[in-house]
Amino acid sequence: VWFNNTAYPNEFYGPTGPEDSQVQAFTFLVRDQRLGVNTRKVIFGGETMCFWDLRAPWLEPLRGPNSGIVTEINAVNYVSARSRLATSQFVLRFFLFAGHLWHTGRAPQPQPNLKKELIVI
Repeated sequence: VWFNNTAYPNEFYGPTGPEDSQVQAFTFLVRDQRLGVNTRKVIFGGETMCFWDLRAPWLEPLRGPNSGIVTEINAVNYVSARSRLATSQFVLRFFLFAGHLWHTGRAPQPQPNLKKELIVI
């Protein structure tokens, strides 16, 4: 998916999904290396990162229907703040435009001149 960062800058709309994903992947890598976990071979810039799945009773209620925690960036069902903002703006603009059309249709229309003149020949 390609994002137009010129028309929709990160300062207003937040990072794109891939940017979010890379930040989280790097954060997990640094955390795992500090903990001494064997992170195997990691190719930066590629999708070769390994993720370990934690099954804990306090996390299970947060899991979505497609696996993954709904607040986890690399989950299948994650929706970024940028996507939520763009979708909400699209929906609000649609209803604003629909309301504009509705009010335009209800505006008083100019009435035809009903005064008839008698034409004498």
